[in-house]
Amino acid sequence: MIFDQVHLPVLLIPLGPFYIGWVLAAQRLMPTDWTFYVGLLAMFPFLSVGTVLLNDAYDVQVDRLSQRKGRFASSRGSVAKERLHSLAAIFLISSVLIGRYASPDLALVIIVIAGMSVLYSVPPFQFSRRPGLDILTNMIAIGVLCTVAGWVLGTSEGIPPRVWLVTTALGTGTFFLLPALMDYE
Repeated sequence: MIFDQVHLPVLLIPLGPFYIGWVLAAQRLMPTDWTFYVGLLAMFPFLSVGTVLLNDAYDVQVDRLSQRKGRFASSRGSVAKERLHSLAAIFLISSVLIGRYASPDLALVIIVIAGMSVLYSVPPFQFSRRPGLDILTNMIAIGVLCTVAGWVLGTSEGIPPRVWLVTTALGTGTFFLLPALMDYE
């Protein structure tokens, strides 16, 4: 019942910046270190699913009107808001704990991303309902911070090159632009 709430394409978008950050830091294409895979587990599915569930808990009224999201379990009334809150909390806390096992720096980045998820989804902030700010939040949280998350697993030095942070931010923005325009109609 809850799995029709989560759409795989949305969950996969953060993996690109995460992997790019790791490749830039590790300077190789194939991860062999266990910390990469533990970090990947923290990011996907735990952080991604927790973020989506938190957003869905607060967007039920809007999602019911959307052709794309009207079929979600929460939009149909099949999943209570409290259950979405509980599941989101479990997934987000698990993400931090698993991330901590891979790297304290990764856990810190995950906490910042989870905080941005709260700003994006939860009133009174609810950036998801503010045109432009919704896409900017995704560009920073997914494009920039997911790149940094991969980077901290590949090296403990510095930050990724700014050109890659801008590139992944802009690339992420393109993924969210069309659905945002569809939702504003």
